[in-house]
Amino acid sequence: MSDHKVLLKILKQLSEENFKEFKSYVTNEGFLENFPAIPPFKLENKNRVDTVTVMFQTYSVHTLKQLANQNTSPLPRMGLQENF
Repeated sequence: MSDHKVLLKILKQLSEENFKEFKSYVTNEGFLENFPAIPPFKLENKNRVDTVTVMFQTYSVHTLKQLANQNTSPLPRMGLQENF
């Protein structure tokens, strides 16, 4: 399965509330250690498919995997980081 599909599958597992939390995480400079945040307007009103597209436009696959496994990421708290 491609990395794009894996990330989409992970985001589809999130509740709407957790998905909103995830989007606020990747748009907040304070949460991302050593990585640029995605400007909030790029994810405003975006669904999961569009969010994955923006994330791959912004970050490399290696960076996305690092972000998913950061202690500050909501994915480990949601038990999803091991999938990516």
